[in-house]
Amino acid sequence: MVDNSSKLKTEIERLKREKNAVILAHYYTLPEVQEVADFLGDSLALSIEAQKTDARIILFAGVHFMAETAKVLSPEKKVLLPNLEAGCSLAESCDAAAFAAFKAKYPGYKVVSYVNTSVGVKALTDVCCTSSNALKVVESIPADQPIIFAPDRNLGSYIQKLTGRENMVIWDGACHVHEEFSLEKILELKRQHPAAQVVVHPECRAYIVQVADFVGSTAAILDYCGKSSAREFIVVTEAGILTEMKRRYPEKTFIPAPPDDEACGCNNCRYMKMITLENIFTTLRDERPEISLDEEVRRRAERSILNMIAIKRFFARRRAILRSHGLCGYGGGTADFRSAAKEEKRGRTCPAGCGEGRKKRTGEGTERVRHSDPVGRMRSRSYEVRTEKFNYIFFIKPSKQTF
Repeated sequence: MVDNSSKLKTEIERLKREKNAVILAHYYTLPEVQEVADFLGDSLALSIEAQKTDARIILFAGVHFMAETAKVLSPEKKVLLPNLEAGCSLAESCDAAAFAAFKAKYPGYKVVSYVNTSVGVKALTDVCCTSSNALKVVESIPADQPIIFAPDRNLGSYIQKLTGRENMVIWDGACHVHEEFSLEKILELKRQHPAAQVVVHPECRAYIVQVADFVGSTAAILDYCGKSSAREFIVVTEAGILTEMKRRYPEKTFIPAPPDDEACGCNNCRYMKMITLENIFTTLRDERPEISLDEEVRRRAERSILNMIAIKRFFARRRAILRSHGLCGYGGGTADFRSAAKEEKRGRTCPAGCGEGRKKRTGEGTERVRHSDPVGRMRSRSYEVRTEKFNYIFFIKPSKQTF
């Protein structure tokens, strides 16, 4: 067994080449683990990147639900997780059987589940979301359509507050890392560093979110810190992200927010830290532990993820259309999923460039676009986007019915 860190890294690189393997590492893993990764990022983005590669093996340096998601999207690849004990307190707070019983109490509700869930919960879900797109996903559902949001009560409450939805039932789950931040200590840090901006993950409690200068996903926080003119940041999420922050922006100062625990000066996910160079090496060498999923469950879970990806593509196209009319494409409107009406194919080509779209003038300040998503797998849906100048309705007609 190799016990030297530099030798371990060399051996890991050799095994990757020999076995045609790719290593995915989440931002919250140990710094030395991040160094051997081929891709570093948030969980879903990593699985999507791995899906694009020709690798035979995906080794996920992260927690269990992340490796499951990689297997859902790349069923033909062998997916390895270095430590099967690397779970997730948030995912484990929402057991699939218990959630199925909970869902049965609310017939007719659409289920929106955070990607930080087990494959069993994803299989019970209509559309997944991430912390970066949760607002858009919820806004894409008609205001009169009741929703179950799972599993994070803090993220769910945050989205409910932003949207003003009253017909939204929230599962009572939470992440142990983001629940444990101390407001008193964050305010004390702010007093010590008055010029510092407070950046917060939306999985945190509401009273923590209220003191934030910026609220966003891990990737969004990284981008914000780079674009902001501020030189200091109080970082209210898992402390592993500081490795990438310091690498990207060495001229800036990043201060980890502490938890309530008096003995600790930063807040770490104990599960993420279970992934080490040693168990990455042995996992690649032995090609186990391997993630295996029931195919029917996998397909139903895949549906919920693909529904989310289709929404993301829709918003990208909406931005392109709004920009073509001199609008920014980001603000000034909402989007609604509506049952797709039967629309005759007439008009001119859609400006979003899908090659199949139709567009017609339907009245003052209103245009309708018939849109065909060549890769999305959602049931035919219409999407209405309102702005001060335009009212767009999109129709996405995919190859497979899933929603």
